[in-house]
Amino acid sequence: MSLKDKRREIKKFLRSKFLFLKLKLKILLGYKLRVCFFVQETQKWNAQSLYDKMAKSNIFEPFILVSPMLDENSNRNSYKDCIKFFQNNCDCVELGYDDNIKSYIDIKKFKPDIVFFQQPWQLHNKQNPKHVSKFAFIYYFSYAICDSPNFIKMNYNNFFVLLKKYFIFNQAEVDEIKNFYKARNLAIVGHPKLDIYDNYSQNNSPKNTIIFAPHHSLHENSLYYSTFDWSGKYMLEWAKSHLEFKYIFKPHPWLKFRLIQTKRMTEEEVENYYQEWAKIGECCDDGDYFDIFMNSKCLITDCGSFLSEYLPTKQPVIHLRNKKAINYSATNRLIMQRYYKAYNAAELEKLLDEVLIQNNDYKKLERLEILEALNIQTNASTKIINEIKKDLNIFEY
Repeated sequence: MSLKDKRREIKKFLRSKFLFLKLKLKILLGYKLRVCFFVQETQKWNAQSLYDKMAKSNIFEPFILVSPMLDENSNRNSYKDCIKFFQNNCDCVELGYDDNIKSYIDIKKFKPDIVFFQQPWQLHNKQNPKHVSKFAFIYYFSYAICDSPNFIKMNYNNFFVLLKKYFIFNQAEVDEIKNFYKARNLAIVGHPKLDIYDNYSQNNSPKNTIIFAPHHSLHENSLYYSTFDWSGKYMLEWAKSHLEFKYIFKPHPWLKFRLIQTKRMTEEEVENYYQEWAKIGECCDDGDYFDIFMNSKCLITDCGSFLSEYLPTKQPVIHLRNKKAINYSATNRLIMQRYYKAYNAAELEKLLDEVLIQNNDYKKLERLEILEALNIQTNASTKIINEIKKDLNIFEY
């Protein structure tokens, strides 16, 4: 370890000790800890179960702090829409941006004791982890289950080393990053996204809804998951010719932008494509999509995080594959082997006929076996709360 790294570790240790004593004293004096959920996009909101449980606790006082990303082009929904969404879903919502004077507000003004960040990028210097770590403990779990390890490497020094604790999905993900992730702040909890499965009883009635969820990685230096070049228009035409099924079009929120950016479609062509899906089914751009997962017959996708998120439904997945795809997570690599895979339209056509038309789900047993073997943890919100209590050596009175 270099001298610079040693100094950074010492400063982090002393700051952590001071914050620990401050928060511990606050609890002993009978005050609640203010927990800030710093959010910038509705599509990435996946902490509702955690927020709700904290709101019922005797030691936490959660609130939402809404702020736009630095790059206006990155905002998938407007700041006003974002505010409205969170005001409809959470009791306490604060604004981290003054829209009248176009100015970001220092998080310190809101007196948080704990801050959960939604993502590591597009953060103003008054609202980034380096600044926040001086007066609050920072916790994080990824908005997407089973992130690419490359994502962690890219943000390691300016984000992950500043965390009090990084909540991670499972042991497979820990094993994958342990050779380069040197911070000792990992805790395996599952993911709050999957808490919804805790109280879900599998409906045995026949399901008839097919979800088509294309990824956005069409640009250079991306993950190259996307297969839209051969699957996008094919799936639309196939759906039009098989109206015996119901359809939900669930594109990645950035797909529109990428199609135009890479000049695959004009803005008018993109709008027409989306409207064609709307004519025969439902278009979904919501971050709360588990209800449609649980009531669907099949997922057709080239996304990454959906591979693990959909597995507990026990329904089949047709995984659209790109030969250039890189950086699938350890968990997804295990799951992918149990899904149906298509590398081109001919393979996709064959699978659509066999799995959907003929109802021959011959990989079902394999999926159930890997679901049991992975032991995907639910009730993650309770585990996160318990980890925070352990960090602060506190209990509810």
